Amino acid sequence: MIRIAALNASSTVEDDHEGSFKSHKTQTKEAQEAEAFALYHKALDLQKHDRFEESAKAYHELLEARLLRENVVASS
Repeated sequence: MIRIAALNASSTVEDDHEGSFKSHKTQTKEAQEAEAFALYHKALDLQKHDRFEESAKAYHELLEARLLRENVVASS
């Protein structure tokens, strides 16, 4: 049987055998980037429409994103 696994998957091929779908909390880097990008554009749109409090909340949420936290720690 042929097994296909994404190169950027958060789990290894051995983990896939045990059930990689057991945790929905893990995401690929591309999925994290897409979420961060969408949140950034949401914040920009809110700011453009003078909804500054909501925009600030969106920016703060973006800064708390796992992708950004991991990259800040990795670059330190």
